[in-house]
Amino acid sequence: MKIHILVILLFMFGLISCDTESYQSKKAKTEKMCKEMTSIENLDFVFCDYLPEDIDSLFICIKSVSGKQECKIDTIRKKIINQEEKDIRICYNLNQKILLTDTLFIKLKNEPVKKIYGFEYGVFGGRDMLGSHFWCGLESLVVNDQIQPIGGFDKKVYLFHN
Repeated sequence: MKIHILVILLFMFGLISCDTESYQSKKAKTEKMCKEMTSIENLDFVFCDYLPEDIDSLFICIKSVSGKQECKIDTIRKKIINQEEKDIRICYNLNQKILLTDTLFIKLKNEPVKKIYGFEYGVFGGRDMLGSHFWCGLESLVVNDQIQPIGGFDKKVYLFHN
């Protein structure tokens, strides 16, 4: 009796874990979805090696390809300080939708303007016991004419003190 239950459970688990959609079709579907994405929401900026007193607010401008420009001054609320490693990270969340074609200009006091543009999505994948999975993630962007890889897991832009 116990063996029958075990066989039935193994059979059910086998059915559940079968990956019915092929690897290539999943990837192709995700690639199509990535190409259709035109915007990013909730982009996080992490300012590294800044002193908290030097970065209490920022001036940010979002310029679209049509020439429309939206600017604002905002306060930075989240500060992470690791005293042991002298690692200071100050986080700011741009809580609005920006287009992939937009250009961001960020100005901190006593710092030159940082120009951020060239946002690109990419396909990322992984495997587990239930099969392969793909997702769209922010792959890279350009900060002051230098490509910065993002990695697809989060939407964090790391900006370092000059």
